[in-house]
Amino acid sequence: TTGILGRQPTATASTEQKRLSLWKDSITLFLKSNGMGIGAGSTEDLVTEHLFTHNIYLQILCELGIAGLIIFSNFVYRLIKNLIYAIKNTIDSEYKPILLTYTGGLIGAAIHLSFDSFYSAPFIWSYIGFGMGLISLVISDIKKEELVGSYKS
Repeated sequence: TTGILGRQPTATASTEQKRLSLWKDSITLFLKSNGMGIGAGSTEDLVTEHLFTHNIYLQILCELGIAGLIIFSNFVYRLIKNLIYAIKNTIDSEYKPILLTYTGGLIGAAIHLSFDSFYSAPFIWSYIGFGMGLISLVISDIKKEELVGSYKS
């Protein structure tokens, strides 16, 4: 059989074909669920070869439906919004490189999650939790400085 673009299947082409098949199956399952999703953790049993979808965004859509994707997207939006605020307004110069490094890692994780992961992986939530703690610390310092500054005026 020929692979993607008419090539003979190689390890890479075979992987690409499997991944595209998983994504297609996930979308089909989502559409069959009328947008409600098939239930958390259900893709392992229903998707081709009993594998997760290899795409966190499709897995959330397939399992948790439109509502789950909206909630996840809102969570990510708020994380990014607070991260940008913290970077722009941090007073302590030691925080900025840490925040920028975390931002780079977050971008890398977002890309990685498009091709190989699932939302119940502990590393995802550990990394997000670390970032939320760091961002909260920086924003707390910003608010304290604003409060002190308002008393000085």
